[in-house]
Amino acid sequence: MALGPPPRRPPQGGRAPAAGASGAARDPLCRLCVHYYVTWEQNTPHGCRALGFKSRQVPSVEVRRNSGEACRYYTPGRRG
Repeated sequence: MALGPPPRRPPQGGRAPAAGASGAARDPLCRLCVHYYVTWEQNTPHGCRALGFKSRQVPSVEVRRNSGEACRYYTPGRRG
């Protein structure tokens, strides 16, 4: 008995479809931003230096949830 393909998972790294968008616009990848950092705290592992907060979700998701807009402080930088 074939079960079919596994369910699709959302992309990693804080990318979520924009609210009210057709799916073309996306939130920035926080892990590629110069302001993003890992806090190493179990309850709040993600941080944003530009906005000065830590959260359980990646910062772009929190910004979208609270403001309804994409993060305006996203600054791509070299990582890795």
